[in-house]
Amino acid sequence: MGSQDRSRGGQRGQGAAARAAVDPPAPRMLEQVRNVMRLHHYSIHTERSYTDWIKRYIHFHHMRSREDLANGESKIEAFCTDLAVNGKVAPSTQNQAFNALVFLYRQVLKLPLEDQINSVRAERKINLPVVLTREEVVKVIALVAGEPQCAPARRAGCAQPPG
Repeated sequence: MGSQDRSRGGQRGQGAAARAAVDPPAPRMLEQVRNVMRLHHYSIHTERSYTDWIKRYIHFHHMRSREDLANGESKIEAFCTDLAVNGKVAPSTQNQAFNALVFLYRQVLKLPLEDQINSVRAERKINLPVVLTREEVVKVIALVAGEPQCAPARRAGCAQPPG
């Protein structure tokens, strides 16, 4: 054994192990997200959804470190706008992604989002009800031959099928 080995008590690498016991490594960001969500009793489905949105956000901005998360408002705005414009997602999907990112910044990273986030909002589909006039209902029922006329007639609110 050399003189350096004797000064360490004959065991190599003891210094690194002792440092690791004193200073455990910080959890990776997604693991930290999961830990905070579990601490606040979030549903496992919400946890999976939020971590997926956070992964997509990180990949969208090509982030490599926590320092890349700075200036969150403009990055969240760009991501949510891209979802609406290029991803053509539903408004509820865009809201879920937005909420996941706000959770990341406020609850996990403890970074305030002070500026307003004005992303392009996803367009809501307009569902027009399909309503037939009485005359159209009579024409449809007349096209159905025989006994099966009763079912559409009852659905349409007619007392008796035309005949």
